[in-house]
Amino acid sequence: MPKIIFKQPTKDWNEGLPIGNGRLGAMIMGNPENTHLQCNEDTLWQGGFRNRNNPAAKQNLEKIRQLILAEKTRAAEELIQAALTGVPEFQRHYEPAGDIFIRNLSHGEVSDYVRTLDLATAVVTESYQLGENRYHTEMFASKPAQLMAYCVTSSQKSNTKFRLHLNRSRGIYDQFYSITNEDSILLGISGVTSDGGVQYAQFAKIVTDGKMELVRQYVVIEEFTTLMIYTTIATTYRQKDPAAYCQKILGAADIVAYEKIKAAHIEDYQKLYQTVSLDLGGQTATADVPTLLANAQKGQVSPYLIEIMFQFGRYLLIASSRPGSLPANLQGIWNKEMLPAWDAKYTININTEMDYWPAEKVGLSECHLALFDHLLTMYPNGQQTAETMYGLKGFVAHHNTDVWGDTAPQDDYLPATYWPFGGAWLCLHIWHHYEYTQDKEFLAKYFFLLEEAACFMAGFVMELPNGEMVTNPSVSPENSFLTKSGEPGYVSYGSTMDNQLLWELFTDYLAGCQLTEHDSQLVLKVQEILPKLPPHKIGKYGQLMEWYHDYE
Repeated sequence: MPKIIFKQPTKDWNEGLPIGNGRLGAMIMGNPENTHLQCNEDTLWQGGFRNRNNPAAKQNLEKIRQLILAEKTRAAEELIQAALTGVPEFQRHYEPAGDIFIRNLSHGEVSDYVRTLDLATAVVTESYQLGENRYHTEMFASKPAQLMAYCVTSSQKSNTKFRLHLNRSRGIYDQFYSITNEDSILLGISGVTSDGGVQYAQFAKIVTDGKMELVRQYVVIEEFTTLMIYTTIATTYRQKDPAAYCQKILGAADIVAYEKIKAAHIEDYQKLYQTVSLDLGGQTATADVPTLLANAQKGQVSPYLIEIMFQFGRYLLIASSRPGSLPANLQGIWNKEMLPAWDAKYTININTEMDYWPAEKVGLSECHLALFDHLLTMYPNGQQTAETMYGLKGFVAHHNTDVWGDTAPQDDYLPATYWPFGGAWLCLHIWHHYEYTQDKEFLAKYFFLLEEAACFMAGFVMELPNGEMVTNPSVSPENSFLTKSGEPGYVSYGSTMDNQLLWELFTDYLAGCQLTEHDSQLVLKVQEILPKLPPHKIGKYGQLMEWYHDYE
């Protein structure tokens, strides 16, 4: 079975090994002397929901369209940035939860170090010799138990001394808890994210067969052969009292329960993991990843490396997207920054779609479901955006969304912001899931989203003098062209990507209507528009034209 093996400690966060159960995640990093468990919870985001829809959009939409048709690109773009930008410009961003720091204060020389992520069990292990003691650690994120477990064992009790504490990004929390029980110590932090955000809590329960002492916020553990740390996290997105929930989840977790929790975790994970196997004839290798990659750079690509990469991709989706969780965000679920790159939101002009394109193909239909539930969160906001900004019925979302399902334009980036296809593109996944599963109950539940996206687009397109139906304004996401005057341009009408998405959306919608025997006036309208979409065109260089005109 594929394993990701390293024979040296981590140098930074990017070299850590990730675990997750969809809702909870952690990056495991460090070295034998200092271990860092950087934790995440999928609903821990800054700020609450805001209605950012810009009513000036509807008032200026026709003027913008006429400027674009007249190829007055610069003037159109200036008006777009004023009238179609959300107020305020930005959606909410994802934040990290707490950090558990574990310090090995034992003395001795380190040797025989290895750390491994077993992709067949979703368990991370680390082993090393420190002086006379042999240490072995395991960590996993359990969906059945809704916690993450870290266990370290020592070959002997003598000369074992660990110290640990719980923090959050340089002390960014409101309250600290330390509770000493007869057989355990409980550490906790809680607070609320800024600007009306969620309340959150994280607790860690420490149990051992050795001696424990609480020294302010630190726990010192000595003379042990077994040390276990259980942790869980919650927010008011799902739980009324996150601190009480965390303490309840950790209540029965102790040394005796560990093997039972681990076995249930592996059984749950393998129901998904074992749906697909891949054997390219590579031997079950013991080589570490740096060696495999170094050989690949020399042209010696091991089939085993490809097996690892394939199964690691499946592992990451299982770890960051399960029924009942939010879908995988821009970084899956793993994030160490209070203000991460691109906010670690959902970038829905390709990134989110890309996360889920393989799901059905690699036997992970169940992991796809979190995306559809988030579409339900986006839906009422998308209706409001359609009405407020465009004066249209139906469902629309732009190129980003967040934990609250925000559908208004994000930032003021001309090549991407003013593109109303994010919701429609996500809705194509509904039909994709049905094609693989043939689940008619699923289709009956979510088909209305396809219809609502088609409804918006049928109202959004406009007819050109030649009879073709096009989107206007339109961008080809994150790309630009040169206008006749030689200036960069971003916004036009009828870009090829829009036409492709419209064709697929309308085709899937009509197929769904036929299958479900659904009938409405929209069917006639879509049937009328579909043959009027611009065909693909070949440009002067023999290329598929990206825009309606053959721009450079």
